[in-house]
Amino acid sequence: MTLLAAIDYKRRTGKGQYLDIAQHQGGLQYVTPLVLDYQINGRVAGRNGNRDDYACPHGVFRCKGEDRYIALAVYGEEEWRAFCEIAGSPAWIKEPRFATFADRKANEDELERLVEVWTLSQNDEALMYKLQMAGIGAGMILDPVDFLEKNEHLKARHFYKELNHPEIGVIHAPRQPCVLSKTPCDIRRAPLMGEHTDYVLKQFLGMTDEEIAELVVEEVLN
Repeated sequence: MTLLAAIDYKRRTGKGQYLDIAQHQGGLQYVTPLVLDYQINGRVAGRNGNRDDYACPHGVFRCKGEDRYIALAVYGEEEWRAFCEIAGSPAWIKEPRFATFADRKANEDELERLVEVWTLSQNDEALMYKLQMAGIGAGMILDPVDFLEKNEHLKARHFYKELNHPEIGVIHAPRQPCVLSKTPCDIRRAPLMGEHTDYVLKQFLGMTDEEIAELVVEEVLN
């Protein structure tokens, strides 16, 4: 925003200006609701962990399998009803202590425990799609294998490029997150140690094969 404002000023006046930007001040916008809550209500914000003041349940829950998790966020009564339907409407969902949002927040510890009992029987990926289709924010927690094989967004964006490395074989290298239409970025593997020594000595330093061989004999080069 500051750069755009400065560019606009230069276009209008032909003059530049000095930009003074404090990183701390630039980040305060992200805690504005907490500052206002203190100013108006006198409440000092504390650590919420994975919880949210406006959603319940809200957090990360274990799923079926080893180290499989899903993050979900249920906002409002409409999403809660959809969540209950997907969960199969077990008896505990109909209990008075979970009847309203305020009730669920008041009994959040127990609600999270019961939700995880259910998610432990669910496949994380399948459950994610079910919840998303119902309008509920949900995402499986990805491990490195998932990033390469299951992340449809990264696949569609061709984020990882398959490269052949002479020592370790096939690798998947991440490209730049931005794509320029006129000057696209090409990803290549990193050079090996000393791979271009011969080229540098000959092309940049003008050394002959004999001179290079002498350096090898003298153990200046490996």
